[in-house]
Amino acid sequence: MTKGHIAALALLSGIAGVVYATLGLVELHTFRSGVYDLVIFDQVVRGYAEFALPGSLVKGQWNHIGIPLPIFSLT
Repeated sequence: MTKGHIAALALLSGIAGVVYATLGLVELHTFRSGVYDLVIFDQVVRGYAEFALPGSLVKGQWNHIGIPLPIFSLT
């Protein structure tokens, strides 16, 4: 790869990053982000912060189980 190819790839990656970040912020600003976008990740971080196996009540409700579902399960 030449320096020109690396520069073009870096520029393209930067533009894609800015576009995706802008789209995500617009979704949050217009209240169009869903529950899966933030809540599950928040519950995972809280589980890790408590030194426990992370589980998600939202994922359990979505699957009609009613209890926190371990985040690493396949269902």
